[in-house]
Amino acid sequence: ERFEGAGFTVLDEPAGTPTADALLWIRAVEPERPPVDDPGRWEPEYVREWAATE
Repeated sequence: ERFEGAGFTVLDEPAGTPTADALLWIRAVEPERPPVDDPGRWEPEYVREWAATE
């Protein structure tokens, strides 16, 4: 509602995997809000630290 009220188009779920830039933007705009509700939904999409060092 907040985004639509500001004139932005809000896509139906799933809107895709959040990017690092999007997560940083959310943290800047709403620092008290967790960046993602369910990290398990997108966690496999990025390279984990332990996987990058093998």
